[in-house]
Amino acid sequence: MGSDDNPCDTTAGWLNDMSLITKTFDVMYSDGGYDSIIGSFTMLPDSLTYGAEIRTAIGAGTREFLDRPTALCMEARPEVVRAYESDGFLVFDDSERAVTALAALAYFVEHFDTPIASHRKRTTRVDLGGEPLSEHAAQQILADAGIPFPASTVVTHPDDVAKAAADLGFPLVMKIVSPDIAHKTEIGGVILDVEDEAQASAAYLTLLERANAAVPGARIEGVLLGVMCPKGVETIVGVTNDPAFGPTVMFGLGGMQAELFRDVAFRVGELDHAEAVNLIREIKGYPLLTGFRGAAPADVDALADLLVAVSRFAVTHADQLDSLDLNPVLVLEEGRGALALDALITVRTTS
Repeated sequence: MGSDDNPCDTTAGWLNDMSLITKTFDVMYSDGGYDSIIGSFTMLPDSLTYGAEIRTAIGAGTREFLDRPTALCMEARPEVVRAYESDGFLVFDDSERAVTALAALAYFVEHFDTPIASHRKRTTRVDLGGEPLSEHAAQQILADAGIPFPASTVVTHPDDVAKAAADLGFPLVMKIVSPDIAHKTEIGGVILDVEDEAQASAAYLTLLERANAAVPGARIEGVLLGVMCPKGVETIVGVTNDPAFGPTVMFGLGGMQAELFRDVAFRVGELDHAEAVNLIREIKGYPLLTGFRGAAPADVDALADLLVAVSRFAVTHADQLDSLDLNPVLVLEEGRGALALDALITVRTTS
């Protein structure tokens, strides 16, 4: 049984009437309106009996549509493949590779057609220094660049913990603050759901003990107390200063999902709001931000604003910045914003 749908199957009858191949390409392009077609021909184009006629039939059916990429899948000698390539076809020995290549071409076309904003703002430039930054220092720098964080304060003496905690309100998260401890959770340097002043005072001492035990000699700047945030969608935002492309923004699902699914997308350079939204929509987990299974839609516009601010900061500080990591970025319900819960800036260290 043949099929005139997509995928189209002409059956083996076309070997008796090569015009079926010509008509199939012509109808699919002219009437079907496809932007590209993949034809699977196995080893037949390399056949001494049929090879020349097949090439002629395919050429006749696609002659009027050379502005659209036609991919052909075949197993053939190099000289046969080169002949088809000289006719303007993309030739693959695997259909999956053909689909991947055409998808990449479509992606490039879509983004090359994206207008570049004629006016771009710049973040006020600051000196990042040449030494590692603590989370608190990174938060202060990034907050000045327009990236939102939950309310927090740093305490450096145990006598000040109770008042600082009461001023912020409970529940709290408490974290060790040190430029020498980048990954705090790995040493037990984060305590969640601190419910009262007594717990806060005890957590302060616990965090200092854990840090000194895990990283002896680490410079301790104090303990950060921050308000616990409501539930939202955890995402990740990062920047890598690529040697070839410069600052490259990464976005994806955050928290543990970042390592589990690696569902991320990238953009090079500074973003405007529209392109930031496109970046957000590109990940497979995007439905989680739009009200998946009855959940409230998340604040995608606020998330896009955060991505724009991150990209501007990265471009402005490209000569100083090695990488930037915000994980997680919590996206709250629509209209309530997005907040970076953790910040790590890696600067280009001085020699």
